Amino acid sequence: MQYLVIVPTYNESENIKNLIKQLVNAELDCLFIDDGSPDNTADLISKSNFYNSKVFLINRESKKGYATACLEGFTYGLDKGYDYIIQMDADFSHSVSDLEKMIPFSNNYDLVIGSRYTKGGKTLGWGLFRTNLSKYANIFARLMTRSKIKDLTSGFRIYKSTTLKQLNLLDISSEGYGFLVEVLDKILRSNSLIKEVPITFNDRKFGESKMSYRVILDGIKTTSKIGFRNFKLLQ
Repeated sequence: MQYLVIVPTYNESENIKNLIKQLVNAELDCLFIDDGSPDNTADLISKSNFYNSKVFLINRESKKGYATACLEGFTYGLDKGYDYIIQMDADFSHSVSDLEKMIPFSNNYDLVIGSRYTKGGKTLGWGLFRTNLSKYANIFARLMTRSKIKDLTSGFRIYKSTTLKQLNLLDISSEGYGFLVEVLDKILRSNSLIKEVPITFNDRKFGESKMSYRVILDGIKTTSKIGFRNFKLLQ
């Protein structure tokens, strides 16, 4: 089975070399979608000894956002015939060691989620604001999607390619955690098998967080729309 790891990047020069090393050592192909990082992240990727063999790059000229980067990654992976597409962050908040624990479950499930909130999962390094924001965002998303999934806003996932092919990816327009909830809601409505695997989420050591109030508001807006639609379907 072929796995492709897709990683959106913006100003991740302090993390990228080590991440490439770990992913290649784990015998995984990886695709980076860079949004024109001014810190030369793309240059470091293209200088890898494994460039165009195990390491691939989509170099975008401007900052187009997390969601469109993921969607381009999905499309690339599907076009290249990968069996599974892994979504993860570049800042080591998601660890390759946790990914190696998740991969064995992918054979029996359509989606595997690296979960902070299922039994055994945890988050390290966040302050009270980020902790509560994530906690209540997930409670809200759970209510709106009428789901029992504990971590709907996790960006650490393994998708079976056949599952992604069933989704209308062109119909997705949200950003940030709203994008994550929207994709998951589509998968939930397709009656796919989903498994949450506990992970340890670590706050980044290098670089700056991409979270902003605009992303938060977009997430609330998108999740509310999903809840309203699900409510109408029940009537």
